[in-house]
Amino acid sequence: LASVHLVEEDKTAVLRFADQASLNSACEFVSRFQWRCKVVIDSPYLRYYDQQKVWQYQVSNKWAAHHADMARLIERIPPRQDLIIEHGARRYFIEKYNRQQGRQTNLRTQNQRMIRRIRIHVWAPKENPIFAKAIPVIATEEQFDSFFYNTRAAPRPPRETNVAASVAAAAGQGNTAARFHLHRSEPPQNQIASEREKRLSAAQKVVPSQLTRVDSKYSVIGDTRQYSAWRALDDDEDEDYQTLMRECGMRADAFSAVWNHLVPPSEALLQFASSGEYRLATPLFYIADAFEEQDVAIMEQGFVAAAAAAMDVEQFTFFGKVASAMEAFSGDADGDNNIKIFMCSVYLTPPQQTDLQQNGEVNVEDVSTIQLVACACVNVFGLKKALAIE
Repeated sequence: LASVHLVEEDKTAVLRFADQASLNSACEFVSRFQWRCKVVIDSPYLRYYDQQKVWQYQVSNKWAAHHADMARLIERIPPRQDLIIEHGARRYFIEKYNRQQGRQTNLRTQNQRMIRRIRIHVWAPKENPIFAKAIPVIATEEQFDSFFYNTRAAPRPPRETNVAASVAAAAGQGNTAARFHLHRSEPPQNQIASEREKRLSAAQKVVPSQLTRVDSKYSVIGDTRQYSAWRALDDDEDEDYQTLMRECGMRADAFSAVWNHLVPPSEALLQFASSGEYRLATPLFYIADAFEEQDVAIMEQGFVAAAAAAMDVEQFTFFGKVASAMEAFSGDADGDNNIKIFMCSVYLTPPQQTDLQQNGEVNVEDVSTIQLVACACVNVFGLKKALAIE
């Protein structure tokens, strides 16, 4: 067992195993009880250390973590207070019910989402890197040096004692019993009071989370998440990569990530290809809203799943140019100011072909005619600047 990550609010624990054999053994053991378990490749809770507090917002029936800067702003708002805050290009009205719950309202779209703060509990062996991260480095000052050494000697400078280093040393001496004991990551009591005072004083003057640099909103923050249906592209000589660079007017290092779609064409697509009625149009582009359920589903399961998730969306609009798609885009970027641009091949009927030729865009109702090709994750402000869009 590599580590255990408990989310008490959801009554859920993520157990991480070092190998497949250990995982199979655990699944066999759980099958004896009336417990529900699910095997996952990754989990967002694995990135957090013990006793870490995480602010999340609700997306449908799931919870997603806020950007770290946004979470810090919410944390600094006193309970039972309402406040308008800014993060990136978005402004939110935060209603904080108590220390753990609240509601956020996007002032532009008026979309409302519940927010909550959870605490992660982690148990891990001492050789696990997550263990060292959970233990704070405590600064201590030698107050009695003059007594022990020389009354006339100058005071020695403060010394940092790395608790994690001493723990690792103890583990190296063969203390097997202590290897699975995890210290809490709470600071010493004398630091808690000062930290609380800092938070309370800072809460009275919560300011927008604009970074100090003027061009910070153009920062390229890479998307390193792994998606089962996609393969990250590192070679900017790839044909799809070149197409996206040309359409966006940006260099390779301006992209947060670029992926190729791995899922082969469906039987329905093959039938459209052999049909004389439909004609393939490629490439066409669609820009996803980071907070719309149907757009989030595209990355995970494709347009068929996106259509199923959309309760009030009857069609998807594709554009022949990224610039046209960007001018029409009115959705939201994610917490890193990134948006996803899907490059697709679509089988169109003659009327749809006419619409595309005349208007540069086409509405697609039958999602089975859509074949995902590639996806680019890019900073929305950098893209607008490259395309000269206000």
